[in-house]
Amino acid sequence: MEYLEVEQTTPDKTKPVIVLLHGARFSARDWEQIGTLSNLKEWGYRAIALNLYYSDNDQGLLCGFSLPVS
Repeated sequence: MEYLEVEQTTPDKTKPVIVLLHGARFSARDWEQIGTLSNLKEWGYRAIALNLYYSDNDQGLLCGFSLPVS
């Protein structure tokens, strides 16, 4: 699985690791482009933006699980 990551500038175990997910028409790169990753780094967090792959018909994720459609 591909991902983007920013590390804490000063290690701080009291702050949680932030995991960012994106919607069907986006990618992990969008978190970088809108400044979320750089803001989290500036605020002292480690952040990981996962790059999820969707199938062509958007019925589910290609990484082995699906979500119910209501």
